[in-house]
Amino acid sequence: MKKISLLSLLLISFISFSQGIKLGNEYNDGVVVLKDGEVVEGKISEFLNVVFEGSEWDHPFGKFEEHFGLNDDKFELLDTSFNRRVFYAKDVESVTITDENGTRTFKQYKVLLANGDIEIEDRNRKLWMQQIHEGNTLNLHAFFISAGGRKKKNIRLFYIQEHGSDTVMFAFDYGYFTVIKTNKTKLRTEKALKEAFKSCPKMLTYLESFDVETLRVPWKELKKELKEIEKRTKNFSEEVQEDELDAHYYKRVSQPMIDLMLKYDSICGGN
Repeated sequence: MKKISLLSLLLISFISFSQGIKLGNEYNDGVVVLKDGEVVEGKISEFLNVVFEGSEWDHPFGKFEEHFGLNDDKFELLDTSFNRRVFYAKDVESVTITDENGTRTFKQYKVLLANGDIEIEDRNRKLWMQQIHEGNTLNLHAFFISAGGRKKKNIRLFYIQEHGSDTVMFAFDYGYFTVIKTNKTKLRTEKALKEAFKSCPKMLTYLESFDVETLRVPWKELKKELKEIEKRTKNFSEEVQEDELDAHYYKRVSQPMIDLMLKYDSICGGN
């Protein structure tokens, strides 16, 4: 039975996602930077407890953050002197994990979103996530949960953050929980984007004619691209082929949001 793993993008390279992140069930090389400036290196455990059997997938929406450890309040580290230390999120500036998939840095942010009444709501919670794009004044963060396949139950959640802010705006969900098929979900996405870009009137004007459905890559188009990669890599090892397929998938589903951030920079000029 396949496992469910949380996958997070590197700032520069998407290839690191090819094997997924299996944290929480093992120790990984890590660095913790505390808000008081202390830097602690060692082996980190119980950070993002994200390995589950497929049968455990059915978590209610709104609770998955807890199940996947995205809102973990504390975690352990075995330092270089083999002392076990417990860190609390309120004291931590960042957590960097290094394993066979590369190096990723996570920070915790307060989350705002557009609720079912199409109003901006403070959910009074913080989530660990990773920056995937740095703009002139705004950054894009994301995390990805995969049920072991590229077709179903994949979730990519995107958040927009102003430089230096400890708050992110939930902007768009590419995947399983919130598909853009109803007018209300479109309105929620539009409301969130307007809130995130409100400091730039020119961008708000641009959004008036922007179709949020373009943030989702058509599955038929993506499936065709993946088949072409399968054909090109058919003589490669299974591991290499999976790396190629995953890297393309994660980049493609993220690119429309990154393009929107680039559009913001081009229109607003960093102001």
